[in-house]
Amino acid sequence: MKIKTLLFILCALPGMSFSEGNVAVYSSASQGQPAQVLSHIKDMRQMMAESDLIRQSWSPGTVIAVPAATPEVQQQYLYMQNQLKAWRATESGDTQQTINRVIQQLQGVQVTGRQFTPMDADLILNNNAANRQLLGDYRVYTATRPNTVLLMGAVSGTGKQPWVAGRTIREYLANFQFLSGANLNEAMVIDPNGTVRVAPVAYWNYRHVEAQPGSIIWVGFSDWTLPRQFKNLNQNIVSVLAHRIPE
Repeated sequence: MKIKTLLFILCALPGMSFSEGNVAVYSSASQGQPAQVLSHIKDMRQMMAESDLIRQSWSPGTVIAVPAATPEVQQQYLYMQNQLKAWRATESGDTQQTINRVIQQLQGVQVTGRQFTPMDADLILNNNAANRQLLGDYRVYTATRPNTVLLMGAVSGTGKQPWVAGRTIREYLANFQFLSGANLNEAMVIDPNGTVRVAPVAYWNYRHVEAQPGSIIWVGFSDWTLPRQFKNLNQNIVSVLAHRIPE
């Protein structure tokens, strides 16, 4: 399955004339206000050197975002929600109940113009290829290493589940029931760094796929359930989840 994500280069957007970057750093305890603001930052190496908060953050879940790119991601979120609601209006019974549950799960998801670039301090400090230039305004959302995974989608046991080393995606799903309209053959895994992986879980196509701590395991809708006009709905949902602000 081809997943579309919104990718933006870490450089000035058209019309901007910044020679250096400004970085607002947020933590889970900052309650919507920056815990730290860095000015005149030329690259990610300098950002790491000047911020203990970022350097000590759990790098797989740390998000760097461009505020100017956030409105487009928010529009994608609204479009996805409208797709779900429009589809719900055409269904009834168990399938409609499944759609309702998915809508409820996705309500309140906070998204941002995430940049898909490594945030590991050691890598950035020692590898020139990972040391991106910073121009303009950025936000960094720090993270702590969780001990859970988040199960979402057309499955009965949604919510946080304990992370277990070596446990496969099929094993995470084994104690729960697929809901009406679910894709029974594969789940999607959104890693903390935004990487999306396919996890085949049926007997005929099974492959050993594990989840990292902090991953989202998404059980989407089957192709035969989705109406033609909503055939890209699974892709849109996964893209939104990849741009999610860490909790």
